[in-house]
Amino acid sequence: MAAPPASPSPPPKRARLSSPSSSASSPRSRKNGDAPPLSLRFDGGGGSALSAASTLEELRRRLLHATTDPHLQARLLLAFGAAARAPAAHTESAIDFLFSFLQQNQQRGGGAGDADGATANANSTVVVGAIVRGLRALLAVKPRVVEPMIQLDAMAEQLTQCVSVAEDSKLRADMTRIVLDCLVLAGSAAAAVELLDVCVQDHDAGLRGVCLRGFLRLVDRGERLPAAVCARLETLLVRLLARSPVTDVRQQSARLLSALALTQPTVAAQPTALVLAAAARDPAAAVRVELALALRELGASLDGPDARSQLLLKTQISEALEDVDAQHVRMMASGALLTLLEDDDKQVAVEASRTILLWSEAGVSRDAVLRVVHAHVDAVVAHGRASPRDGALALLSGLGRLLALLQQQGGSEAYWLSSEEIQYLLSAVPSDDPRVLRAVCRVLSSLTLAHQRLVATSIVDMLTRLSTQSVAELMPSGREAFRRSVAGAVAAVGRCLAPGASTLPSPLMQRLKGAATAKDGLQYRAFCSRALLAALSSNSTDQSPSIAVRAGDSSSAELAASLAQTLRAIAARIRGRLEQMPPASQSLHALGAVERSLQELEKLTLEIDARCGSSLPRAAQRDVLEAMTLTRVARLIADRALPMSSVVERIKAAALEAPDDASAARLQQAVAPPDVRRDRLASVVVERLEQWRPTALLLAMDSGASRLRVASASIVAPLPLPSPSPSQEPREVASQLPLCLRVHCVLQNVASLTQVAVRAELPDGRIVLTPLSPERCRVHERHVAEGEAHVSVRVPAFSDPTQLWLSVCLRSSRQAATQDAALVPISPAVAVSIQHRALATSSRHNSRS
Repeated sequence: MAAPPASPSPPPKRARLSSPSSSASSPRSRKNGDAPPLSLRFDGGGGSALSAASTLEELRRRLLHATTDPHLQARLLLAFGAAARAPAAHTESAIDFLFSFLQQNQQRGGGAGDADGATANANSTVVVGAIVRGLRALLAVKPRVVEPMIQLDAMAEQLTQCVSVAEDSKLRADMTRIVLDCLVLAGSAAAAVELLDVCVQDHDAGLRGVCLRGFLRLVDRGERLPAAVCARLETLLVRLLARSPVTDVRQQSARLLSALALTQPTVAAQPTALVLAAAARDPAAAVRVELALALRELGASLDGPDARSQLLLKTQISEALEDVDAQHVRMMASGALLTLLEDDDKQVAVEASRTILLWSEAGVSRDAVLRVVHAHVDAVVAHGRASPRDGALALLSGLGRLLALLQQQGGSEAYWLSSEEIQYLLSAVPSDDPRVLRAVCRVLSSLTLAHQRLVATSIVDMLTRLSTQSVAELMPSGREAFRRSVAGAVAAVGRCLAPGASTLPSPLMQRLKGAATAKDGLQYRAFCSRALLAALSSNSTDQSPSIAVRAGDSSSAELAASLAQTLRAIAARIRGRLEQMPPASQSLHALGAVERSLQELEKLTLEIDARCGSSLPRAAQRDVLEAMTLTRVARLIADRALPMSSVVERIKAAALEAPDDASAARLQQAVAPPDVRRDRLASVVVERLEQWRPTALLLAMDSGASRLRVASASIVAPLPLPSPSPSQEPREVASQLPLCLRVHCVLQNVASLTQVAVRAELPDGRIVLTPLSPERCRVHERHVAEGEAHVSVRVPAFSDPTQLWLSVCLRSSRQAATQDAALVPISPAVAVSIQHRALATSSRHNSRS
């Protein structure tokens, strides 16, 4: 335990309970002459033996002969305790004096008449409290000397058999602190738990706060609480969190509930998280911050992505619940983290954002991630201009990481942020803070910015609002790296806009050039404008603005190396997670821990089988089939809604597809008994996953890359029928009327053209699959073919402008989790920008959808 700092002067008349060693006296008390003389102000940490002894002797004299006022005696007793903390002081004699003075004080109080009994008790309480606080300050510095001299049994008995009244509450809190410190020093955790279990039931809020901190201290030390104590404490904490009028008690209750759920086996994490989330509308900001922190710690212990998504999204509560209290808690907990993110207090929103980010990385539904992305934009705008701007920077950092997470999951980038949200986000950029500008530009550079004109206009408007101060003032010359990072972030946005720079309105470009050519070349506005203008001019191409190819063609060797690298990373992650599981953990829990990695492995093996399975050696094909079997069986076992008979039948069917597979044979043996259980099958899958080593597959993809043929494709141009050439403007479409596109693509190393289809993802997430037209497929040379598909889609109502995504896919013959998972993309995705137009019958349709 660290020693408190030495006191340069005696403490104030009413010392703070949380800091008994505090000794800063107020100017008013010094003016009234209550401070000790200068001769008593010493350096408690480095004084000589003579000065320490003389100081203690002077204080003894004043306590015994100079005053009888209890409050002045209390101040002198605290000064006496501070002096006894000096290294050269004789601590044992000082403690003996404190106890003797306490005995004399009690004798004087006991002899008072009935009329003066209340006053005598109050005066005695003041003196005893000062002695206890002085002893606790001594205990913090010289624990081995002080602890044996304190009568723990008598003090503990007094604490557990008395009830706090009036001034006794402060004294009992001080006594509880010093007894708890001594019990912890002596290693008597059981006695400390027994003491806290009794005292925490007291009605005094101060004593309850001391007890809650004591429980936290024991839990942090790794102590295991008895089941009965844990049950009583959990019930009390739930009640205190919901009803206590004291902010500190509610804050400590939330912290202790989270700690119990993480360390005590009798406290479940899921109900605890619901209780904490139900309190998200607490009136105190400090409690809401504590709730966000507590939920962050519990995120990894919840039962899968659905449980986490429930606290992120407001969901409909089932009316079939018979337990009214449980129904109320679930209703209050639904969307709790989203409520905290939308909080008016900046610190609450920041901590909620960090919790949401960790939960999203642990696994939540895609709808939940999309919802919190939009909520982050609102939070950034709400707190963007508040000083200091650390909160806005933290929220922008969380937004950027959420967008990166969505990019890893795949999907339509056009619906991550709309043009209105981007404009809203840019409006929150302060005119004189390059840090916020850099963070916003980094967020924008992770998007495709397909709606170039609207976004470009908003960006130029934002740049023209920037300050005209010198760059040296806003970005000091000593931070050249920071200057480069700001310019690089702005240039990254320019590169995203560059494909459509040739069609940007000339007035917009003139405004940008005017801001970049200021007289003062070191203006902050001109500095950023030049960076954007340079990126637009150096990266602009003749490519149509409505077509954005996200990647170029790759050779079979590069594709094989990329697939092999991904396979190594996923296999290592699965093995590492299984090795970290405790030996006593159930196999079903182990499968749940690697559920996300198994989904990635299943998707990757389907891709390897579809793109290069025919050119792999037989041993490598067995590795692929074994991984596909294990991941499919793990998915079946994890589906609790599927009856065990259906699981057994599907496992037998999966094993028949891989007759030479050792894992398939082992699974057939496991499902042979009629009373096979789900956990038994899970243990077999975990055992095989630990033993699975795709050595032959990796060897074939590394050393055999020259002979390996990996299917790939590239879309040349999606053209609107019957237009002969790409349009320089976004496609105009009418709601619910067909939009026809002729998609021309080049195919390499595709074994069968009948498996090729063009996948179109609409703005609302729907998928339209169109096979290649047989009469328009031509084979130019070995392993190289050319194909064309006529894609016809009906675009729903949406906000202008947006885009749909086209990609060439192979339809896998293997069984997959969903129909969309059986489609293996083999080409870079191409974005086709579209904008809405009114129908011709404008009299009947006089509004835009």
